[in-house]
Amino acid sequence: MAKRRYSDIVMATAPYIDYKIERCELKVTLFPKTRRRADLSNACSIVDKFAMDSLQDKGYFNDDDYHTIPKVTYEFGEVDKDNPRFEIEIKVLQRSLL
Repeated sequence: MAKRRYSDIVMATAPYIDYKIERCELKVTLFPKTRRRADLSNACSIVDKFAMDSLQDKGYFNDDDYHTIPKVTYEFGEVDKDNPRFEIEIKVLQRSLL
C-alpha cells in the first residue's frame, strides 16, 4: 500500500520524457524536518527503491540494475523544517528513442 501511494506521488512529479534511459547516475538528497539523527542510507534507500521501481514500471528504463544505474549517491542536504523532503536527481548518461 505504501509503495503504491509513493508510486502515485513519483509519477505525479516525474517529468515527461520522450526517450528511454539506457544508463544514468542517481543522487538522492535528504532534507529532514529536524536535526534529529537519522541513518541516511536507511531513509534514502527506501526512496531510491520505490522511485526507481515506479519509473521502471512506467517505462522510463527497462531495468534498474547496475548496468542501467551504475552509480547511486545518498547525501544530506540541510534541515528544512518548512519543506522536509527527498530530492532525486537522475543524470542521464545514455538514452534511446522510444
